[in-house]
Amino acid sequence: MPIYSMCRPVKLLLREALGLTPGGNGGRKADFAEFSGVWSEADHRQFEKKTEDLRRPRHV
Repeated sequence: MPIYSMCRPVKLLLREALGLTPGGNGGRKADFAEFSGVWSEADHRQFEKKTEDLRRPRHV
């Protein structure tokens, strides 16, 4: 009897519990479609403003 990783059964249980349909990468990609795409100009400006401190050099 082959030994399988616990990842596969756990993924299958999660998929079933969450009501997701199996579909490989295509299905997974569709699950996150709302988070991908092009930002609006307003979203981009807001992101740049809120992260400007992260782009400043820090002197130690």
